[in-house]
Amino acid sequence: GYSNSVGNLSKVSLDSDNVFGDGWDAELATVSGEPATGMTISITIGVAEKSANTQSAPSGPGGGGGQPPAGAPGR
Repeated sequence: GYSNSVGNLSKVSLDSDNVFGDGWDAELATVSGEPATGMTISITIGVAEKSANTQSAPSGPGGGGGQPPAGAPGR
């Protein structure tokens, strides 16, 4: 359940997060207003030109899996 994730999540910060670690302020919307009277949400989303929007081929296969965490279902 969620309670098992609390310990892991407490070790994550915006700086160490794999999504927001490269500049969370540019990845979150700005919110203003009040729910009762209306809210405005805005975000600027950058789009790379086609020549910059490429991805390299994946490297070889990944390594083997590790052991499940202690207390995992079925353990």
